[in-house]
This record gives sequence, C-alpha cells and structure tokens, in this order.
Amino acid sequence: VTNCFLARGGAEHTLLETDNGTALRVKPGDAITMRLPVEDPADPQWILVKEPDSAILQIVDSLLWIPSEPNGGEVLFEFVFFVVGTGTTDVTFSFGPVTPTSRTVGFSVESG
Repeated sequence: VTNCFLARGGAEHTLLETDNGTALRVKPGDAITMRLPVEDPADPQWILVKEPDSAILQIVDSLLWIPSEPNGGEVLFEFVFFVVGTGTTDVTFSFGPVTPTSRTVGFSVESG
C-alpha cells in the first residue's frame, strides 16, 4: 500500500509508540504509518479513538504487521494514513477501550 503513495511523490513517515505526542509537518500526497506493539497477535487490541479530520488525513488501512524474517523483530499493529488536504488534525489510539487508565498514543499533523 505504501509504495503507491511514494510513486505519487509523497514522503513516508513511520511512527512508533515512542513517538507519542509528535507533531508532523506533512504535505498532501505523504503517507503516515503508525506501528504499535502487539502483545497477542490474535487480539491486537489497538483501536483508533480520535479519528483525524478526513479532509486532511484519511485512514487507508489497518493490519497486523509481521516481520518477514524469522526473529526479525516484534509483531506490530499498523495504521496507514494518506495526507489528502491542508490544515491541522490530531489522531489518538487506545490499547483497548478508553478508560481513565488506558494506554493511549497520539500524534498531530500540520499539512501545508
């Protein structure tokens, strides 16, 4: 999926849980991938709880990301977004349902 974005001339931005709170400066045509750790591949548990403004950032895929090489790293859950417009928006994910103690991760986008 990501390669089609790059073919259009956009940049690819990959974020991890450690990038929580990151503010990305992007342009229409860029792709953003958020990769979050998975404890049980049968039940990834990560959910998108604050969706971005769809006029700026659209989710195009969510999938279990498994390294192609044996012992190539941890299994992650991946959310892929495509920057489609200009402006600012936020995205937040939660590990399981949102509660006052849930583990959350998010980032903001400024597209221009």
